[in-house]
Amino acid sequence: MKVDNFLKATIFFIGLYLPAALSANTIPPADDTLARQPPPLEVTVEEKIDADLSQFTFFDEKGKPIQLKELADGKRPIILTPVYYNCPHLCTLTLNGLLEAIQQNKRYDLGKDYLIVSYSFNPEENYNLAIVKQRNYLRKLPKVTDQNLPEYQNYWRFLTGDVKNIAGISQAIGFKYLKEASTNLKKKDSEYVHPAVLVILTPDMKIARYLYGVNYPDVDYRMALLEAAAGKSSKTIGDRLMLTCFSFDPIKRKYTLVAWRIMRLGAIGLGLILAGFVAYLWFREKRKRA
Repeated sequence: MKVDNFLKATIFFIGLYLPAALSANTIPPADDTLARQPPPLEVTVEEKIDADLSQFTFFDEKGKPIQLKELADGKRPIILTPVYYNCPHLCTLTLNGLLEAIQQNKRYDLGKDYLIVSYSFNPEENYNLAIVKQRNYLRKLPKVTDQNLPEYQNYWRFLTGDVKNIAGISQAIGFKYLKEASTNLKKKDSEYVHPAVLVILTPDMKIARYLYGVNYPDVDYRMALLEAAAGKSSKTIGDRLMLTCFSFDPIKRKYTLVAWRIMRLGAIGLGLILAGFVAYLWFREKRKRA
């Protein structure tokens, strides 16, 4: 009798809660101030696992040409970060998230176990801005001092490039973005609508996997480096959800975590779990009666 009552209550809950969760797809909360539309279809990442990036040429922090293969030693994996240095929103969050991941990970050390290469996909930015950005971020690492700063500058590179090589590497990694005029009347520079992603490379500069978003859990970060160091590659499945959880706000000019989408996904998942549990109880009760 108790089981029957529980089943009825659970079914009532699912019938009441799940449709509301599903309808959240089209009816956001009344106080929703986020984007009214998802990022344009052109703004995405098309994964290019195993693509070789060693032949692309950029400019180093002194303005000298350098091929990416010159940064690889065949032993340490490399984290590639496509950003632009004057980005007012997402790129700063991406680099800050990477900085936090470096500090949190106690298994692998920057320089000793892996390298980082950040490059600007804005061809108008040059090495003068890159060197400032490099010093600012390296100074935030507790292990970096005035004495070992030149050493760490070899561990985390900040590069710039021309239109040809930026377009080439963007296509090679499947990084798709759009250039738009700023909505700020006082700002003359254009802004870019783009995804947030880290590209993990093997020691010989081939793409091993992608990490999405602006926060990188320690387990994901560590495992990505471990697999890349071993030359393993894997296409991302679950983490690509991060791209759908961020929408570009055309008013605020930034990506924002859409909370009501997360709630909708959680509600659907909870409904499926409850439905499975109800089915289990129903079959168990049916067997008892038989």
